[in-house]
Amino acid sequence: MLYRNILLAVTTAYAITPLHADTADIIIQLGQQFDKNDQATDPAFIITRDAITTAGFESINAVFDAIPFTKITMDSVGDGTTGVIDMRGFGETSGSSVKVLLNGIPLNNPTNEAPNFSFIPIAAVESIEVTPGGGSIEHGAGAVGGVININTISGQIAPFNGITIQSGSFGQLTSSAYGVTQMSDSMSMGYSASHRRKDGFRHHTDTEQSFASLDFNYRIDPTRSWSFTVSSSDENRLATGAATDAALATDRRSVGSSISILDLDNTFLSGGYAIESSRGHSYRLKGFRRVSQQIANFDYGPNGTFEELSDQKTTLAGFNIQSSIPLSDDLKTILIADGEQSDYEKTSNFSGFLDETDRTRSRFGVAAKLIRSKKSETGTWKSTLGIRTDKMIDKNHLDSSEINYRGTGVEISQALNPSDNRTVMLKIIRGFRFPTFDENNFTVSGKPLSTQKSTQVELTARTPKWISSAYLLDIRDEIRFVDPANFLNGSYDKTRRIGVDVTRSFSLSDTLTAEVSFQYLKARIKEGSNQGRTIPALPLQTISPTIRWKPTSEWSHEARLQFQSGTFALNDPGNTLGQANTFTTLRLETAYKFKNFAMVASVNNLFDSEYDLYRIATRTLADIRRTPAEPRSFAVSLRYEF
Repeated sequence: MLYRNILLAVTTAYAITPLHADTADIIIQLGQQFDKNDQATDPAFIITRDAITTAGFESINAVFDAIPFTKITMDSVGDGTTGVIDMRGFGETSGSSVKVLLNGIPLNNPTNEAPNFSFIPIAAVESIEVTPGGGSIEHGAGAVGGVININTISGQIAPFNGITIQSGSFGQLTSSAYGVTQMSDSMSMGYSASHRRKDGFRHHTDTEQSFASLDFNYRIDPTRSWSFTVSSSDENRLATGAATDAALATDRRSVGSSISILDLDNTFLSGGYAIESSRGHSYRLKGFRRVSQQIANFDYGPNGTFEELSDQKTTLAGFNIQSSIPLSDDLKTILIADGEQSDYEKTSNFSGFLDETDRTRSRFGVAAKLIRSKKSETGTWKSTLGIRTDKMIDKNHLDSSEINYRGTGVEISQALNPSDNRTVMLKIIRGFRFPTFDENNFTVSGKPLSTQKSTQVELTARTPKWISSAYLLDIRDEIRFVDPANFLNGSYDKTRRIGVDVTRSFSLSDTLTAEVSFQYLKARIKEGSNQGRTIPALPLQTISPTIRWKPTSEWSHEARLQFQSGTFALNDPGNTLGQANTFTTLRLETAYKFKNFAMVASVNNLFDSEYDLYRIATRTLADIRRTPAEPRSFAVSLRYEF
């Protein structure tokens, strides 16, 4: 607690420090990509701070809902704090199938606890990089669905200061201070501090969050630099589970079958050293540590007779070494070595029965890529061949048991750039993911689950106006929640996803533009139990058209419609209860920007549509419990940067 208070005090002090007169007209470098190199898979989308400011998003969750080909799912509370990012249709297992990074530090957990990113204030975000599909060579296990990298404000951009105040429906109030200061000719620091509170649409869903971050960048000389980042957050949540139809018919704000009180603390530390030689060689070393502490009080019964008190701590420490070495004028190799160790400790008192957990997960991986770029009359051809192998060991310190896993990833791709702004690429990726501690705790067979293996074939074409992908994803031993009667985990023998992702922008006039995003996903169980059935919780179609009107240089307006087809309940792999929850929503935004000042007003769910964020069946499949989405809501934000 003392450490977090000191960090908040330091960042606030920098936020209120006035700029000297000679720095008042420095141009802010928006959207500059930092800590970015050719070792990583090229992102499909990069969302900059400027775009976020213009759109006036009230939270980081709202940004992901607006990005093509991504969605927030599994929001069982309804306030965004439990949601996970889904790409390529993984639904309930998205938390272990999409790699989520904060400044390169993994937020994914060795348990079924979702990657927690809701605490990151929108004002602290410098950019978000989104890469649907693949990523297994660079990031190892758990990147089959894609990779999300959230970058907070870095000391590598030009100095500035900013403040933001935001207010909205359901008691939402957020205040933030952020910026970059030049400490010397060779050292600079980025900072952010934020506090957010919201009552929540449903009863017993109040949330209060604080966040602070410092990023130091030191340039030793033109070829060498080091960086250090420290971030901390504190969250206090009230949460409630899904509710019955009868309860929601009486009051859509009603609490569900369980309520909880949670206190969550996160601390992030990372340091990096980079060398960029004049001969094209580059070397990068990064070490990191994340500590997540959660104290929770769960009440599972309406009379308070089934209570659980738990105190859990997850510690993640790791490293990443990358080098890029030219072998010839058109051929280079990328070498990667990385490792992580996760320590998970939990003490739980469930109805008077004390239970302790003490587990460790160790992972080490190496990868290599060959990249060849060759110019011809038709354009630039880029060929990639990559391979990766990971070894992981799970240890239970209470009974001295041990489980060993191995995974191998392969990537083969061929891309053609007929011009600088057009690309056609064919990619074949073999990926993998390991089961979590929680998934192995309760299995249908009573034995640990196998490594999940996937093969993906993807054809992508992109221009400045559109991007489209068609893919076939086959998975063996897909880890899922397969026994609704006993809430047991298991594996589908084989599944198949056939998907099409398209986004296209149009210029209708000098002041009017439009964009349409479309997703089609057919996800089936191909072999084993429930063969031929649709994988639950995944919509077949999602359509999102957007119209933007900019009548003057100061004013801009946007209308974004979203349609989603119905889904089966989370734990209904037999499709017994049928599809439901088809919905359409509309968001309106109006923004005013004058010099360094910006004001944004938005209306979410203008039609006041009633739909659900989460649907789960009871054990007997006799009923579905649901988490309702917010009705029509409003938000206003004021931002000033200087």
